[in-house]
Amino acid sequence: MAKDRGQRSHVVREIREDEAAIVRRLFSMVVGGAGLRKIARTLNSEGLRSPRARAGRHHSWTPSSIRAVLFNCIYKGEVVWGRTKKRDAWGRRKESDRPTDEWTVTAVEHLRIVSDELWATAHEALQSRQKAYGFKRGASRRVAALDSKYLLTGMVECGVCGGTIVQTWNGRKPAYRCWYNHSRGRAVCSNSVVVDMHLADEVVLQAVDRDVLDLEVVAEALDLALRDLEQPATAVAVRTDTLKNELARLESELSRYAEAIADAGPLATILQAVKVREQRRDAIRTELKTLVTPRRAEARDKSQILAELEEYLEKWRAMAREGVAEARRLLRAVLVGRFVFTPVPPPPELPPRKGPGRKPRFIYELKGEATLSGLIAGLISASSVVAPTGFEPVFPSRRTLLPRNQRLAAC
Repeated sequence: MAKDRGQRSHVVREIREDEAAIVRRLFSMVVGGAGLRKIARTLNSEGLRSPRARAGRHHSWTPSSIRAVLFNCIYKGEVVWGRTKKRDAWGRRKESDRPTDEWTVTAVEHLRIVSDELWATAHEALQSRQKAYGFKRGASRRVAALDSKYLLTGMVECGVCGGTIVQTWNGRKPAYRCWYNHSRGRAVCSNSVVVDMHLADEVVLQAVDRDVLDLEVVAEALDLALRDLEQPATAVAVRTDTLKNELARLESELSRYAEAIADAGPLATILQAVKVREQRRDAIRTELKTLVTPRRAEARDKSQILAELEEYLEKWRAMAREGVAEARRLLRAVLVGRFVFTPVPPPPELPPRKGPGRKPRFIYELKGEATLSGLIAGLISASSVVAPTGFEPVFPSRRTLLPRNQRLAAC
């Protein structure tokens, strides 16, 4: 409802029968033994309307959105008020959760969609499943579990949908696959390629060792850094202003795209435009962090710096082979953004991994970008240092690392 000046005064909730039918179906599928991921994949394959996604996210059903529906009390005719409080005991603005005995529950029978019996049966099914798998929602994680025990978790995205490549199991073997395809189905992402985890880890570390930690690559990056020291301070200031102006323009465009998504829904062309601009925005922010007023470096022999760099490289290589935690620290130090795994048809010369006549239909093509600023900047006062053959340079001139694309055969 709106006031005379066009402002909203209050909201009137009404049941939409087409959406209510979907809600009842969700509860019935849970009672029938379907898991949250299976429900999400089923609804996406049928093209049923899903809750509104955040700006830049794919508009589809997910296990988390299914769970949000199953635990929304309004579907059993109850509205809950006072779940949170906006101020602490000192009157400062600080939002926090209230205990359940302080909530205010109001019955709204005209908004009921599922019966008490269906609600109770569905939640009993969820609780029995949690007990069967030993899962307790809200349980605190061990300190050792705060970082992943898998090398590439959180560092790889799908080249088809932009979603995250996650660790999974292919039979009894650990593997990587696209999470959107796994949790939401082929209607959301067609990338169903599953790659052996140990193979992917080894190929990534070999690529970083070959294209980033190579002494010739670092030597050329050092030359770029030393030349960067000779640039006048005005050049850095001009570059900073240019990047800030571009960043402001991108933020404005992203805001308009968010409004367009809210009005028209997440069209594929809009989502692609948002993704491109978000990637460019992140690259600009990374470069702005490295752009500082250059200081005069101490007079040092280049061969001496190279000798120290060679020693550092050996330490980094050894660190990458010591264990997953050390290798993840190395990748965080050099990686810009995330690796991209894109399914492509295998080349004719690729030998089959599964025996004669069992060549996979698709394999993963690996691409990535990295920086050497953290390695070299500690030895000289360079404003930014980047591998000349690649990853995402912080210098205005951009080149690509990993020119020889690595290929990973599917399981």
